[in-house]
Amino acid sequence: MRRITLTAIPFSSLPSLSANSATIFFKDNEVDEIKLFGSPNSEYYPEVKVKGMEKTFTLPRFVFHENKPEKKELLKNIKE
Repeated sequence: MRRITLTAIPFSSLPSLSANSATIFFKDNEVDEIKLFGSPNSEYYPEVKVKGMEKTFTLPRFVFHENKPEKKELLKNIKE
């Protein structure tokens, strides 16, 4: 089984990753490391090619919710 590990993804790019399975490691509530297993593939798109076209890079069934409530409002509603 092939495996690749990604540890340093530039902030000015968008990674497109695929594999049979993946493990994502978090550190301080942020992605620290991604391990892809079984036929791993990755491509990077520079920010200049992505800016303004972000929605074309999402998963096919991903839905953007424009009027999302803020966390404070959600927590306030739960406590009431």
